[in-house]
Amino acid sequence: MVTIEICMGSACYTRGADQVITQVQQKIADHGWQDRVLLKGSFCMKFCEHDQGLGIRINGEPMLGCNLVTAADAVEAKVSELLAKEG
Repeated sequence: MVTIEICMGSACYTRGADQVITQVQQKIADHGWQDRVLLKGSFCMKFCEHDQGLGIRINGEPMLGCNLVTAADAVEAKVSELLAKEG
C-alpha cells in the first residue's frame, strides 16, 4: 500500500492543495489503484516555511518543489515507481 499525504494547511490550501487532491484522485481512478493507494489530507507539514512547495509526502518521504501545475504528475510518477517495486 502506498500512502499519499497532502497538506491542507491554509498556505497550501490557498496554493491549490484542494485541486491537487482532485487531480490525484483522478489519477488513482485512471490507473485503477484504489486498492493499492491511500490518499489523505494532512495538517501543516511546514514545507511553505522553507519555500519547498506544496506539502506532499508519499510513504512518509517529502515530495519537494511541487506546485499546482507539477504535483499530480510528480505524484503519479512516484506512485507508479513504488507500485512497480511492490509487484
